[in-house]
Amino acid sequence: MDVGKDLNRPSVFEYVQHNLSSSLKIICCLSATVLFLSVAVSLIFLEGMLMTTLAANGIFYIFISGVLSFTVSQEKILVIRSMGLQIQTSYLLGQEKTNFIPQQKIVDIVINEAISMHKVSYYLAVLLKTEGEECHNFEVKPLFTNTMPPLTVLKEVRRGCQEVLLDKVS
Repeated sequence: MDVGKDLNRPSVFEYVQHNLSSSLKIICCLSATVLFLSVAVSLIFLEGMLMTTLAANGIFYIFISGVLSFTVSQEKILVIRSMGLQIQTSYLLGQEKTNFIPQQKIVDIVINEAISMHKVSYYLAVLLKTEGEECHNFEVKPLFTNTMPPLTVLKEVRRGCQEVLLDKVS
């Protein structure tokens, strides 16, 4: 192995894809404001309707919170040479899910296409070696399934991942 070539190769690649629908935080704030105002109005004008108003607003607030808790705000990959690939998904209300794929399991990083009715969607995927199989069966692990970046971005991310992880320069 050429040591000079190895020193010029990047050792880390990181890409963060933000979800454009994170404006749902504004919806959450507005729904809390509507809840507060409706309780205030029912206290002032509709004394007998307070419990009904509180119950309806509570159900609405729980529904909005449930929707927001499953809404992805960003997806991030971190590629570290000689280590592997870390996939992190962040949700709108702060939860995070992280997966790590060791480099020994990674065969390649590809761009696949999915065809449905009248639409072609492109997505980045990692081809993984399957356990115990000697024939060329690979597991496909899709990346950025919630944020769906455009093809031009996927090409750049694929190129960066392959340069760091697989010694491929395209």
